[in-house]
Amino acid sequence: MPDGRPEGAPLAPGANPSYGAEKNGLLASLNSVAKLPYEYALDGISNTQTIAPSTLGHNEEERVNTLVGVMDGYFDQGAHHLNVNVFGVEKLIDCMEHPEKRRVCQLHYPWKWICR
Repeated sequence: MPDGRPEGAPLAPGANPSYGAEKNGLLASLNSVAKLPYEYALDGISNTQTIAPSTLGHNEEERVNTLVGVMDGYFDQGAHHLNVNVFGVEKLIDCMEHPEKRRVCQLHYPWKWICR
């Protein structure tokens, strides 16, 4: 199928590739979704990407700068919506073992943090 899934497999939860189906990297995926005409999806085009921190850089400053650049490039193409999850296995394990240590934070374009 065009989205990389086998014929008959369930659809992805949004415009992003099905898990394990993406073959050409984050930027190729984002560039493809950014080409979708908004008039075909007036209620929005959901796109969720999960990224391991190490793929964005060696330290937090590098990671933030890389992610901001990726998101700027995506929205500069006329894209409308992007959910980004950045975490590794260690953080998932720590969250399961110590849920009281975490709070929910979201970064909204144009780069405003909202935490609860």
